Amino acid sequence: MQSSFRLIFLFFLAGFVLFSQAKGKLPPLDEAARDASFLAFQTQLLKAIAERDVVSLMAMVSPQIRSSFGDGGGKKEFGIYWKLDQGKESELWGKLGEAVKLGCARMPNSREYAAPYVYAGFPEEYDSFDHVAVVVADAKIYAQPKTQSAIVETLQWDILKRGDENPKAPAGWIRVQTLKGRSGWVQTAVVRSPIDYRAIFEKRGGKWLMTAFVSGD
Repeated sequence: MQSSFRLIFLFFLAGFVLFSQAKGKLPPLDEAARDASFLAFQTQLLKAIAERDVVSLMAMVSPQIRSSFGDGGGKKEFGIYWKLDQGKESELWGKLGEAVKLGCARMPNSREYAAPYVYAGFPEEYDSFDHVAVVVADAKIYAQPKTQSAIVETLQWDILKRGDENPKAPAGWIRVQTLKGRSGWVQTAVVRSPIDYRAIFEKRGGKWLMTAFVSGD
């Protein structure tokens, strides 16, 4: 009996340790394989993005797709918003590709998927406007906004608080603070805001469609 209680105690202790280690972290995640039909859709979507194929992409877009939080919506507005008449030159390919390549995750308590995983899995205890998530391994915080400066800390999927806005900050850098209070600079390419562009996917009439591609809140 005593050994049984010891095993139970060790089990909960291990769970507590894992939870503690994970707190303040948002590891990469791609749950597309949870649904074979969605995985096939994701593969087709990535192909359309890589080829900058407007026709194939629009076939995967909902007739009611949202491209902003204003009134309206739909394929026509989506095409105008992203200037798809420019074809391969549209900024959509870079923005959408970046989001999907980071990984798709199932939305909480929903059958919808979202890309990137940062939006779907961002912990509620951190303000989405004030925090960002590190999305690459071994990301560095630097003392100054330049890679030649001292490294303050090496990060592994950490959630960081945004620092004060600095109008003189060089392009491609933001000031941040770790949850333990260490401050410095990171390159914008290694972090992602949960309110940055994200795509929402929903299965309608047996077919997966992109129902929104928006930013903000």
